[in-house]
Amino acid sequence: MPIVTAPLARLDRRFDPTAGFSDLQWFMFRQRNIAHYAAFSRRDYDEAALVGIARALVALAPQLATAYRGAIAGGVPEAVLRRLVSVERVESFEGFPDAVIESGPGVTADPDLPLFRVRAFVRAGGADDEGRRAFLLVRVSHALVEGADSSLLSRSQSAAHPVSLSSVRTSGPIAALARATGAMAALAHLLVANLYVPRPGPFGFASRAYPRAQLTTMARALGVSQRALFFALVMHTLFGAGTGTGKRRISSTYSTIDNGGG
Repeated sequence: MPIVTAPLARLDRRFDPTAGFSDLQWFMFRQRNIAHYAAFSRRDYDEAALVGIARALVALAPQLATAYRGAIAGGVPEAVLRRLVSVERVESFEGFPDAVIESGPGVTADPDLPLFRVRAFVRAGGADDEGRRAFLLVRVSHALVEGADSSLLSRSQSAAHPVSLSSVRTSGPIAALARATGAMAALAHLLVANLYVPRPGPFGFASRAYPRAQLTTMARALGVSQRALFFALVMHTLFGAGTGTGKRRISSTYSTIDNGGG
């Protein structure tokens, strides 16, 4: 799940999509991060099929509709879902996924729409030599999804966000120290933000594909879950853990906790 920076279009100030966000979600949204989920498929897709996928995503991850002013009881209206999907015909999948991954500015551009999009690229000549008929691409504001969400959604499990850490009120000396540290860090960030405005560089990325069966075998050999192995590989790629130039260990936290703890 690559996370990329996207230009944020001017928002309609009559509606604030961040009103119900936790502190970290607000930061991610303002940081303009977009999460991309991509996969090849052996079946064809039309608009109706993509609308079904969009509907299922909202059902499994209801937070996808929370930052949307037109939400109704039970999800997102059918007419709105149709505006979130698109189907394109392509002659081949040469250069995919790199050929169709972009920064995703449209995901946050329209305050009348939820903060996700679903696209399908269908091969005009039918299946290729590898049996692939379509390429699916889902783009979501990173403020609404985590890496754990993608793991759950890939298994058709609920990825509804529980209570955010930032909205849980705690007491005691550790909590007081954490709040004081957070307040000082916030002031420091505000000061730096007003003194230094970074200029975003060109958008770029690189993708690599590995057989799922190979990773499954590796996870079994290590005695860990596939999810743990996937996450470790991402952390290794981002921070070089265990390499000569990286740290030996890396600790990580999520913005939300589940019923079983952090």
